[in-house]
Amino acid sequence: MAGAAYYREWRKSHPEYRARERERSRRRKARMTPEERRQSRGSRRATEAASDSTPLPPLHQGHILFERAKSICAKDTPGFVALVHPYFDDLLSEVVLALIEHRDPGKARTDFLRGERAWARRALQECKWSID
Repeated sequence: MAGAAYYREWRKSHPEYRARERERSRRRKARMTPEERRQSRGSRRATEAASDSTPLPPLHQGHILFERAKSICAKDTPGFVALVHPYFDDLLSEVVLALIEHRDPGKARTDFLRGERAWARRALQECKWSID
């Protein structure tokens, strides 16, 4: 792959390219107002600052399929227990997919959990941990 030095040499040996790029830049700047130029220079910093302060929306909120899937996924959970399972979002997505595909969501839930437990048994067989 060509490095930066190659491209510097290429631009040096092709003055028509440099002239064409300077002209293109000059025309673009001529179309912009001074305010637009100031905004374009500061736009990167403005978007970075805005993205830092924008809170993330909660996951899976407000859609009927996700609400139905939550009720299916949490059916064995006793009251007042927070669902902080590492695979809960994946499980929820599997159940929503089953609802969309007109499959049995209970079976999709069981199959997903069975697969995760099987993996944990293989991966954590020497540990004293449990994913249940």
